[in-house]
Amino acid sequence: MEVVGGTPVGCDLCVIPGIIYHESTVTSGMWSFDIEYDLNSTEEAAVPKVFFMSSDPENWNGYCLEIQPVISGESRFAAFRLLRGTTTQGVVGTDYTILDSFDVDEGDTGSKQIDVTRTAAGQITVYLDGVQVIQATDTVIDAESCEYFVVFSNNKWTIDNVVVDDVITVGGILLELVAVGGGAAAIIIVLGVVLKLKRG
Repeated sequence: MEVVGGTPVGCDLCVIPGIIYHESTVTSGMWSFDIEYDLNSTEEAAVPKVFFMSSDPENWNGYCLEIQPVISGESRFAAFRLLRGTTTQGVVGTDYTILDSFDVDEGDTGSKQIDVTRTAAGQITVYLDGVQVIQATDTVIDAESCEYFVVFSNNKWTIDNVVVDDVITVGGILLELVAVGGGAAAIIIVLGVVLKLKRG
């Protein structure tokens, strides 16, 4: 899926974010997806995030992977950050705590395959193209309240092959069997008004 909201007339540098979400109650297991990012199509106030666990698709209380473009002079790279987002009733906005982060090499862009795993004990691990790059343990968020998978993205960013499973596997290797009712894999189909299926 690709954000195709367009750019307002006379504002070539404006960023138009898009939000897509799907119900998902998995809190122990694996979230897998491919993402292609463009370091030139984002801004500080609209940093793309993938909430693999969220209690509300509009007020982002939960855990997410943020892809923060870092641009300093001629240097450009992406910082992948595992965040805990917390909201306060009656207060607008989300407070983020960085649980761990990883910077990719400068100029390393294009499509990335991402696996995020979480155990029942709250250990979250992030794999980038099959290599473990982030790990942290956090249990602040009430897992039982998380019922959504949410993507907040920008123009020219795409997400594909989204799969949620209550069994943790990376590269086809079973890492941990999580005792969750049902046991079947669920494939998320994300839809949205400003999105189109990316072909090819």
